[in-house]
Amino acid sequence: MVGMTEEQAQKEKLDITVNYASVPNWYAAKHLGEKTYAYKVIIDNKTDLILGAHLIGPNAEETINVFAVAMQAGLQAKDLKTIPLVFPSASSDIAKMI
Repeated sequence: MVGMTEEQAQKEKLDITVNYASVPNWYAAKHLGEKTYAYKVIIDNKTDLILGAHLIGPNAEETINVFAVAMQAGLQAKDLKTIPLVFPSASSDIAKMI
């Protein structure tokens, strides 16, 4: 994980969107036969900044690193969504997560 949890954002009374899904049928998990692959991404509705990203599954560290760089650089979710990430790779799922 990187950044805030959903609970922290709610405690700070931030206006957020929480994108969450269990997606073991996505390529990052399916080609490895993994049954567990899920994400939660917290986005600030006012600024479109990513406040937190939480992943479980194969190569989660690769994808979390991309979220961490985007957050540090101040990229908005819409900006991150347009970056062409190599497919097939776990980080190529980011556009579907946000």
